[in-house]
Amino acid sequence: MSGDVNAFEIIVKRYEKMIYNLAMAKTQNKENAQDISQECFLRAYKMLRSYRTDSAFSTWIYRICQNLIFDFYRKTKKIKTFSLSVSDSDDGELKEQDIPDTGGDPSEQIIREEKIKKIRELVNSLPDDLREIIILRDFQNLSYDNIAEILELEIGTVKSRLNRAREKLKNYIIKNNANGELF
Repeated sequence: MSGDVNAFEIIVKRYEKMIYNLAMAKTQNKENAQDISQECFLRAYKMLRSYRTDSAFSTWIYRICQNLIFDFYRKTKKIKTFSLSVSDSDDGELKEQDIPDTGGDPSEQIIREEKIKKIRELVNSLPDDLREIIILRDFQNLSYDNIAEILELEIGTVKSRLNRAREKLKNYIIKNNANGELF
């Protein structure tokens, strides 16, 4: 039994950041993300015997987390939102996705920050299916295969949705530029 617990501890350490980031991105609330993450690992431990090796473990545990998030929203009847926050530190702490500072004029820095904020707003305004694809591919750098497996879609569907999402973002940016807003 202690071997099982030790092995599961390794699993938790390997996937805790991914699960927490997913929960945080979708709930926008640290406490809810922590609760969902904890419940995800509890369920994974209880259901470990039902894991089928025909799919990646990361996909299996991601789906458990995604189902818990769906349950959370059904219970709270909140609107799903996604953050563009990512974790790039070992402690799993979330940070906003930033464009690296290349120095320069402070007024340019303010304009750059406003553009980043606007891009976050534009991504968050996408329909759920397109927003999720953009975040999984462009912010979490998942492969098309992993995204297809996680979302239970064909790879062609993943690629076409990603293309539609990027096209929509491009059109939003062009529209904002035409209106004289930031871009």
